[in-house]
Amino acid sequence: PACGGTGSMSYINMPNAVLLAINNGRLPAPAWNPKDSSTPQPQVGPATGYLYEMEDFEQVKDAYLKQLEFFVKWHVMVNNNAEYITRDLVPLPCVSATMDGCMEKGKDVMYGGAKYNGTGIPGIGIGNVTDSLFMIKHLCFDTKKCTTRELYDALMHNWEGYEDLQQYIKNHCPHYGNGHPEVDEIAAWASTEFARIVTSFTGPRGRYTAAMFPVTAHVMFGSMTAATPDGRSAGQPLADGISPVQQMDTNGPTAVIVSVATIDQTLFANGTLLNLKFSPASLKGEDGVRKLAQLIQTYFDLGGMELQINVVSAETMRKAQKNPEEYKNLVVRIAGFSAYFVELSLESQEDLISRTEHSL
Repeated sequence: PACGGTGSMSYINMPNAVLLAINNGRLPAPAWNPKDSSTPQPQVGPATGYLYEMEDFEQVKDAYLKQLEFFVKWHVMVNNNAEYITRDLVPLPCVSATMDGCMEKGKDVMYGGAKYNGTGIPGIGIGNVTDSLFMIKHLCFDTKKCTTRELYDALMHNWEGYEDLQQYIKNHCPHYGNGHPEVDEIAAWASTEFARIVTSFTGPRGRYTAAMFPVTAHVMFGSMTAATPDGRSAGQPLADGISPVQQMDTNGPTAVIVSVATIDQTLFANGTLLNLKFSPASLKGEDGVRKLAQLIQTYFDLGGMELQINVVSAETMRKAQKNPEEYKNLVVRIAGFSAYFVELSLESQEDLISRTEHSL
């Protein structure tokens, strides 16, 4: 994420902070075996109480922040220990020779010799955090659609026996990425708090910087994350970058950028990432190119930092899965890098296919 360092700075699973907050600092049964109720739930985070004990939404937010602060601090301590050790064991003389500041100071980049230093912690799943917190507020405290106990039990049972509630959340509730102010204000709050916490720490090479980009960690993290209040089932990928939850952005790409722009991206010096997928048919000809250019410019005018675009249909990717030899040259944008579609893991392929296919 920045010059020097091990190149393996840790990522934070933000939706897990939500689950810890509403389950007294314990993670629900592992996603890889959600039916195993006999699996012990060790105390891993602060004891913040259970959702069914909380009387208002402010208690939920306070519990979430306590878990997030605890684990960001934990990550920082681990990262700092790693840097203090690896700078002696793994100096980077070739990198240092090409980096401004190192020659002048006589310091390797691992010792902070570079002119610009910083250590980054990317947060994963802001889309899930936003929708999860909103659903708790909307369902349990505002509309009284369900009790906090009912929602808690639904999550602990991975929605089994609560399928109607899960479908109601997915199909009848507002979601991040659709231009709903009441949802987007939670995205703004959660992202600002994450940046505040991360940037309050320093490491051997300088102050920590916040980020929200996943590479492919959102798929891996999702496989190890239990059911979340946004309607997501255990084991499913998390939302990538600052993008909305897959298939929950139903109001078109302009609504997506309006929602995402509520995140103050100047707070994320380590980078943010928004992924959008478009139907090839909607971008044909000069008019299609013009509309896409205007959308991109508008996003940056609204304060966007990085926008990555795929112009490929889910149908094409399904064909590539069935006949990989015929689609060897199909290149797709993942999350910070491009790759040949047929060389991706099945899980990463399915994540790309599941992203909303927009039109202009």
